[in-house]
Amino acid sequence: MQIQIIHAGEAIPTSIVKSVFLAGPTPRDKDTPSWRPEAIRLLTEAGFDGTVFVPEARDGVRPDYVQQMQWEHDCLNSSDAVLFWIPRDMAKMPALTTNTEFGIWAAQDPARVFLGAPDTAVHVSYQQKFAAQSDIPTYKTLPELVKGVVDALGAGAERKGGAVQVPLHIWKTASFQNWYKAQTAAGIELHGARVKWVLRIGPKFVLYWALKVDMYVPSEQRHKTNEVVISRPDVCLTVAWHRPIVDGVKASPDETLFALIREYRTPAVSEDGFAWENPGGSSFKPDKDPYQTAASELKQELGLEFDASRVRLHGARQICATLSGHRAHVYSVELTEAEVAALRKLEADGVSFGVASETERTYPRVRSLKQINEGAFVDWATLGILTTVLAQTQS
Repeated sequence: MQIQIIHAGEAIPTSIVKSVFLAGPTPRDKDTPSWRPEAIRLLTEAGFDGTVFVPEARDGVRPDYVQQMQWEHDCLNSSDAVLFWIPRDMAKMPALTTNTEFGIWAAQDPARVFLGAPDTAVHVSYQQKFAAQSDIPTYKTLPELVKGVVDALGAGAERKGGAVQVPLHIWKTASFQNWYKAQTAAGIELHGARVKWVLRIGPKFVLYWALKVDMYVPSEQRHKTNEVVISRPDVCLTVAWHRPIVDGVKASPDETLFALIREYRTPAVSEDGFAWENPGGSSFKPDKDPYQTAASELKQELGLEFDASRVRLHGARQICATLSGHRAHVYSVELTEAEVAALRKLEADGVSFGVASETERTYPRVRSLKQINEGAFVDWATLGILTTVLAQTQS
């Protein structure tokens, strides 16, 4: 495959493997040369075999302003990388529009942005400082900038139809692929997407993403276009339970005890402003044993050691189908009387656990199903998980 150049006003390809938009100042007069031909030459020499969007007309005639704005918006949205080269010269290339474009994309989806400016450029310190705060790579020469983009995109990944509007860094996440495969398996078609928001951990790892999508539902012969899909990596949740025995008789299901964690989570609307939930979390290592992940989370958030062999799998389901595409993989472990006593002591002593570097602080709590039902501190999803595990372990 050879490099494919798409100039202003030309159609976006229906199939894209990797793509870059050449953003930055455009000369205002014929006497000032454009920097984009040099960027294309460098991309070609680097072996880039993807699509390059060039916001300059192939014949040199500037298109209608409104049409140009729409074309740029659509192509920027369909780009895997937005290469900003800002050789700002206030007399010949002031790049005022570039300021707006950089601000929009650096705030909305910084994982796509690459910034370069020569030492001679004026009034670029704001962009450079913002880039540093947002983990956006910066360069001082055009060859270095081009190399950074080419290396980051690598081999790319083929997307067709509406999927060309899903940028590479989201497309490659397991959370997107899980959602996309479920939709296509049901016969539902992705006809378009717009990135609304991305939250990264560090410069590369995408934790959360939000896409406003255009989905075609054949069974209803209509497009669904007014919703946002939010997702993150799947989570492992472990129900730690104990059913007391009194005078040789098992207590009623309502008296079953559950070890929960109480943790401050910003979205919580409970009476105390904290989330009460099962211990759990995500492993960002795809090859890690999920049973070991469950046992590790129990130690990290409850403070008790559990051998992975004690952990039982119950299955995976989506948690909130109207909001997020991620799933919870639910496990359970039966607690001993001694472990319940240890957890109660931790609660009485006000002990907390968690990973401080991740702003995590968890407080062990032991409550019966009756207490959980009578209170309003546990959300419906957590309650459903508890009762499902209760039914499956004590049937």
